[in-house]
Amino acid sequence: SVRFYRMRDSGSVLHDGNEYDVDKQGMFSGSWELMRAGRLVATAKKGVFRSGVEMDCDGERFELTRLSLFSSQFELRQGRRRVGSIRRAGWFTRAFVADLDEAVPVSVRAFSVWLYAVLRRRNARSN
Repeated sequence: SVRFYRMRDSGSVLHDGNEYDVDKQGMFSGSWELMRAGRLVATAKKGVFRSGVEMDCDGERFELTRLSLFSSQFELRQGRRRVGSIRRAGWFTRAFVADLDEAVPVSVRAFSVWLYAVLRRRNARSN
């Protein structure tokens, strides 16, 4: 489950029984930190000219990017390898489906789900 805090792109995510807090770094930055039990687990930064987010978790790099300008589907990549996707469950719902490789760390899966939700939320607010 994904929960947003009021007036900020911060919140929490519960994934596979693990609860994480997400904190946005600065009001106008495109950077977030994923914390678990007060410990920094991963960081993410939105690309300036891209519709995606780069993540770093224990030295491993991942990228969550939108497949196209008109698509609500994002794909998760580790280097050149596709390791999952997240898409809206249907036309008339805010629910989404995450199909993420089990080999991807749980923290990255949780962060990806939260980042997908925040990017979709931002997109909905701008339309």
